[in-house]
Amino acid sequence: MNKSNTLILFDVGGVLLRLDYGSFYKKAAEFSGETAEEFGSRYNESKLEYYALIGKVSASQYIEKLRKLIGNNDLSDDGIRGVVSYCWPSQITENIELKRKLFQVGYNVGILSNIYDLALEIIAGKFPEVFETYETDAPRIYSFEVGAIKPNLDIYRFFDMYENVIFIDDKISYIEPGISNFGWNGILFTPFIDNSESIRNIHRENIGQKNIGILVANSPEELKSRLCGLDITIK
Repeated sequence: MNKSNTLILFDVGGVLLRLDYGSFYKKAAEFSGETAEEFGSRYNESKLEYYALIGKVSASQYIEKLRKLIGNNDLSDDGIRGVVSYCWPSQITENIELKRKLFQVGYNVGILSNIYDLALEIIAGKFPEVFETYETDAPRIYSFEVGAIKPNLDIYRFFDMYENVIFIDDKISYIEPGISNFGWNGILFTPFIDNSESIRNIHRENIGQKNIGILVANSPEELKSRLCGLDITIK
């Protein structure tokens, strides 16, 4: 596989970054006076994050709307940022290192993420390596900038300059459009899936969904193995 024409494309949440929406709901509930389950339910029903992900709610609007959802006007903007940052406790160091090694041996690496601007700001401040692609012109496609989220085909149309694309995500339904419509290869990365993630309440996986052509990696080591099985060389 020609390295210069190959792109290894990474999702962020669940692939390069650990998610913990349960801790976010719990922390917000401490200020709202309800249970984590009650707050999480209201947060998901509001679709606040969905509208932020498609760029219809700005960072400042998200902060104000989340403050209203929590129902505590004493929370400052920085306080709101602190609450929502519980969603992202740490980077997945093994995959960050894998991304760096892939670039070092000559492959292109990129980011394709459902993400909103406040999340990008917070995560980049805490874990800047998550978004590193090592070249200024390498693709970093964020849903809030595009105005569309996976699995909408509009967010997959930015990679025509690459002959071979391998997409690593933690959701089958986000991998499948790249395979079916653009001839990509796909790897489902499973060990850090957070079933309480807000967008999963909208885009629920179909247990019986076909994943023909999608490889599965149940650990960072298996991810390396799956890439090698696709003729990717890793030092």
